[in-house]
Amino acid sequence: MLELRDTTSVLRGLLFTVADEVRDEVKAVVQRQSLTASQASALVALEEPMTMRALAERARCDPSSVTYIVDKLEEVGLVERTPHPTDRRSKVIVATEEGVRARASIVTEFAHASVLSRLDQAELDQLQSLLAKLAA
Repeated sequence: MLELRDTTSVLRGLLFTVADEVRDEVKAVVQRQSLTASQASALVALEEPMTMRALAERARCDPSSVTYIVDKLEEVGLVERTPHPTDRRSKVIVATEEGVRARASIVTEFAHASVLSRLDQAELDQLQSLLAKLAA
């Protein structure tokens, strides 16, 4: 039987291995879309029109980076800035039709080409619960 110290060491190694696989998957998917990981993350987070601040929070990136990311997504026609309906100082970021298609493609590829696809739904739910507990 493994001691606690040995078990945590084995788990740490497995987490690093899985993290490396996920990182490689992400890199491959975003490269096929001709995006960076940050751009893809922002596009995936853009489930609905939102402000730059909301996008930064949802994409888990620094608000100062969002302007650059959105600029690049706008340059390639995946998003556009529109006036905020109630705040003249704010802009709302909206995915274009092409952006919606790119987002759907990224999400689909992540779901089907992922190391996580080796797990059934019950296992995914359990893993999500355990990782949420660790991340808290």
